[in-house]
Amino acid sequence: MKTKINKNSKKISGFTLIETIVGINLSFLLLTSLISFYLFISKYVASTTRNFEDKQIINEFFVRLNDALKKSDEFFYVNEHGSNFLLFNQHDTITFNKESLDIKKIYKINKIDSYEIIFKLFSGEQNKIKGNAENDFIYSSLRDSKLKNSEIVSISFSIVKNKKEYQYFFYNKKIANKNFQNISS
Repeated sequence: MKTKINKNSKKISGFTLIETIVGINLSFLLLTSLISFYLFISKYVASTTRNFEDKQIINEFFVRLNDALKKSDEFFYVNEHGSNFLLFNQHDTITFNKESLDIKKIYKINKIDSYEIIFKLFSGEQNKIKGNAENDFIYSSLRDSKLKNSEIVSISFSIVKNKKEYQYFFYNKKIANKNFQNISS
């Protein structure tokens, strides 16, 4: 900062052009860092919230599936007009699409990258249902078949959504009543 003394003995003070430019540049750097920090935090919060909501939807789906397994003695796999269904009873149906799963059209998981369901039977046989949104297909080793809960050792679900894998295992309890136990990771 320069100070001059005028002929009338008055002090004139002010900033030079270089001091003003340096001040503007420093404030620009500070503002840029604050904006980038804000964008980073907002992106982090949004992705964390989305992951939490995905997990909550998937958990709710599997709670409903566990209830459907407990209520039924048998279920049917049906492939009809390109749609795939697991029918537990008249009220509980799982619909398989290439990128979604839903129970009763209420508990729906959308935008799935892929999924795989493996039924392990006491006979040693394994039946699979696979879906992949990227390759646009649904594969099933089940062919319009009926499965009884007493024939099943376990059911394994693997869902990949937003590049994150969720795995759920249902084991058949060998007791008098028909119950599946959900062991999820």
